[in-house]
Order: sequence, then structure tokens, then C-alpha cells
Amino acid sequence: MNSSFSYNKPMLLIDAHEDLAYNMLRFGRDYTRAAAETRRLESGGDAPAHNGDTLLGWPDYQRGQTAVVFGTLFAAPRRRHEESEFPHSYADIPQARRLYSAQLDAYHRLADQHPDQFCLIENKKAPARGTVQMERVSSLAQPGGAPSAARGHRGPDGRR
Repeated sequence: MNSSFSYNKPMLLIDAHEDLAYNMLRFGRDYTRAAAETRRLESGGDAPAHNGDTLLGWPDYQRGQTAVVFGTLFAAPRRRHEESEFPHSYADIPQARRLYSAQLDAYHRLADQHPDQFCLIENKKAPARGTVQMERVSSLAQPGGAPSAARGHRGPDGRR
């Protein structure tokens, strides 16, 4: 392979799986700040011990020019976890539905509270230029449907 090969066309980067809502609700993570800041704030706390260091935040997605991030819905069945150790687990379908519903609400709050960074894509209509989006993609759904949190992308020309 030629090592001097260069791909000069703009690329659309997509992060196809992030448990954003779970981490926001379980550990209070704030994806509007950089991962380095979250790691500093969480140092010695509960989140890294249970779930590892956060890897990304809004500024990191911007630097990586990531256009879309699919935010998942995550909850584990309680059969292996005690509620005190793993409070975001479920014993039955109504509990699972409540957990997933709370995560969907978290994605909506994220978009409502930070409209300059996040929004919901709720149909296939082309987005307005300069907005960032989140999309509900039922084909990728866990029980209850799965939203996706999309991050804004700035191309080489500085536009989103």
C-alpha cells in the first residue's frame, strides 16, 4: 500500500454507541464539559471505580469532528446485581420501562437545556444548518426504543 495516500474528501465521523443517559443519571456525568475536566472532578470518586474514566465530552467530540453520537438506553437485569450495588437495574418489565423512560427524559433535558449543542432528530427531514441533533432510531432499539445523542460537527470550513 502506498504510504503517501491522502484522503482529501470531508469525512462524517459517527460514534455508534454511547451510554450517555445512563452515565448522566447513574454518575451525574455532564457531557457538555471535556472528558479531562470530568476525570479531574471524578478523581477518587464512585464513577471511575464502577465504570471507568469518562472518555468523551462535547469539546472532545468537536475536536474529533464527530458529527453524530448514538446515545443508547442501558439497564441491566437485576438477577446478578443487588439494588444497593447497582441501582439502575430492573427486576421486571415495568421497572425496565421506568429506567428506559428516565433515560429518554435525560436525552430530552440535555437537548432542552443545551440547545446550542444538542437537539433531537425526530424525523427524516434534513436538519437546519448550524444545529446539532439527536435521533430516535427504533431499528437500533433496546426495549422501549433508543434515542441517539448527536454532536455538532464543524467541517474544515468551520461550519457545522
